[in-house]
Amino acid sequence: LTSCGLVVTDNRGKAISQGFDLQFSTIPLPGLLLTGDVGYTHAYFPQAAFGAPVGGVRPALNVAGEEIPGTMPWSGALSAEYSWSIARILAYTKSYIRADYRYLDSVHSVDGNDASYIPVLGPDSSDGYSFLNLRLGIKRGGFDGSVYVDNLTHARPRLSIWSSQGLLGASAFRPLTAGITAIYRF
Repeated sequence: LTSCGLVVTDNRGKAISQGFDLQFSTIPLPGLLLTGDVGYTHAYFPQAAFGAPVGGVRPALNVAGEEIPGTMPWSGALSAEYSWSIARILAYTKSYIRADYRYLDSVHSVDGNDASYIPVLGPDSSDGYSFLNLRLGIKRGGFDGSVYVDNLTHARPRLSIWSSQGLLGASAFRPLTAGITAIYRF
């Protein structure tokens, strides 16, 4: 219901979703942990579905072959963490450096032939993007302290693009952010 801004869950008939998700984790060298994943989803409506007549015309809720709104075709991540002992400086202490890279594809909106399609929003309800986070820290017992930089690439995609009562909006995530964390686990 794009004119009033309410979110509605509806049943548009049969849907097909196919894809895969591959994950790995390996320690190729002592102290080095590599993990990653890649996923693909092809989710669509195989047949058209129509709503109740409006002015004698049945509006298309979805067209045959339309991607299901809100689905993201591709996603992937890669993380590398290297840790080493600094017991000569601080007994029973390890330091680490970590890098996390993430890619997310654009998220499908509704097809241009749907009754709910809003041309100014375009075919995707969210831009695709990638970002990189870095962290350098130390661990000792239950203590974990680190300095970090999130969104090092300063990615600024438009996320969750929407329209309500003639207004357009979008959300985003934090720009490049640096900080310090200190955690103690009992």
